[in-house]
Amino acid sequence: MQKGLTILYSPFPDMTEAKKVALILIEEKLLGCVNLIPGVHSFYPWKGQLKEGQEVIFWGKVLPQREAQARRRLEELHSYQVPCVLDLKSQDVNLSYFNWMESLKS
Repeated sequence: MQKGLTILYSPFPDMTEAKKVALILIEEKLLGCVNLIPGVHSFYPWKGQLKEGQEVIFWGKVLPQREAQARRRLEELHSYQVPCVLDLKSQDVNLSYFNWMESLKS
């Protein structure tokens, strides 16, 4: 039987905010684990101008049954006017990790 997870991907303006959101979502038991990757250089159009800057990438691992709630909460906590929140679905993850994620629900 396949056991899947979803990864929520979202860029943040800095490590302080990304860490704050990560800890809240873990404490609220919406995410099991978050990886933060600093130093990403981003380019995007904003209000008619080309912008660039450093961002921190947020990878949050979530069980499928909590995905919608975790996504809503991530969007609520994010400081960007238009936050990017992508979900990347894994059809299969190693059983020991999946079982560990399941054990965090209680």
